[in-house]
Amino acid sequence: MNMTESKELWIKFMDIFKKNIQSVGFENLKKEISEVRLGDRTNFICQKFLPNIAKELDYEVYEKEFLKVDLSFWKPSSKGWWVPKIFIESENTLMSVTDSEMPKLLSLNAPLKVLILYDYNWNEEKFERMTIDTWDFNVKAFELEGQLIGYLGIIIFDLYPKKTKDNIELNFFAYNIEGKIEKSEKLII
Repeated sequence: MNMTESKELWIKFMDIFKKNIQSVGFENLKKEISEVRLGDRTNFICQKFLPNIAKELDYEVYEKEFLKVDLSFWKPSSKGWWVPKIFIESENTLMSVTDSEMPKLLSLNAPLKVLILYDYNWNEEKFERMTIDTWDFNVKAFELEGQLIGYLGIIIFDLYPKKTKDNIELNFFAYNIEGKIEKSEKLII
């Protein structure tokens, strides 16, 4: 697996994700992720939303939690064996990610791992605090040991950007196989 394959998969995943999340619409998205119990967010993302993305990528969704990961997309190899291509975790809080979810995803062998998070009033200060002060250490530890495999894409749903409830802002960025953050993008719904 090389950086180009992982980067192309992240870009394709992100583009399909954006297109599909926009088609959900603000009111439906608000109802599904903002006005629900925390566990219902993961249910919406993993059971209702992401299977459509797998289909567009021409992958199959593995129906059970595999290795205690919320969702995984698989594709048959040239020999017919099914192999995971994307692992996805959906978490309700930023802080729970550092000690458990980030190391878990970084330990997996696939071209792309995606972490979906929910926050309120996400901003540049939080981005720097979570990346520089926290997540970078996880990523760097794996990179220094030569164990950083594939891209780690992060999608953050800002449920109340700029302290309003008028829209939902999505923030996309990824760590590449060198442990560096790729360009971040935003989508406002």
